[in-house]
Amino acid sequence: NKLMTRLSTVMDWAVNNGYLTKGFDKGLKLSKDADSSREAFSQDQVKALMAYAKSLPVDAWQRWALSLGVITGTRIEELRQLTKADVKQVGGVWVIDINRNDGKTAKTKNALRVIPLTDGAYGFDLQAFREFVDSSDSRLFKLGAGQFSNVLNGALRDVLSLNADRTQTFHSLRHSLAGALKAAEVPVGTAESILGHASGSISYDLYGAGSAVAIERMAEALVSAFRMAL
Repeated sequence: NKLMTRLSTVMDWAVNNGYLTKGFDKGLKLSKDADSSREAFSQDQVKALMAYAKSLPVDAWQRWALSLGVITGTRIEELRQLTKADVKQVGGVWVIDINRNDGKTAKTKNALRVIPLTDGAYGFDLQAFREFVDSSDSRLFKLGAGQFSNVLNGALRDVLSLNADRTQTFHSLRHSLAGALKAAEVPVGTAESILGHASGSISYDLYGAGSAVAIERMAEALVSAFRMAL
């Protein structure tokens, strides 16, 4: 929509200066982005997915990729780029750090954040995950973007018997987490910090419906959300 606004400015200039008889930009504003076509998973689906993840060996990367998707709501490319150094303690809380270090990319500056890891959420085993991290090389997940996405989304389709219309994909886990945060009445600013959103309402208006939030508050919010979900 920002690009559309710029286009409208150029079109207006062209009309005013006689280069065009009319502008052709009207009605082009996008009301929703592509992500809005995704539907959240139900809590039964989330539990089934985590049960599957926990059935995998503790050294299987798929177990931890799926688990992190559920309990952190990371975008799939954020997850794929995680390194060993990105799993750390901040203020006594274990987190994953979404950053642009070592050539990594991020969707926006607001996507740069840390997300607390909630031990026990849907059965997530923080100690076992830390052992997996310790045994890993620099990158936690070795596959390229396309293959990584195909494997995880394929697992989702197999485990949850999803429709082929792609209304529910790995990205739907973000919607599910946002919904859980909203149900727990977590303040929107805290939800934004967890999900990496920019506006004051997108976390709830799109996915579940300023200033950095303290790690402890984010951790407490996630604990509260997962408690209600279970």
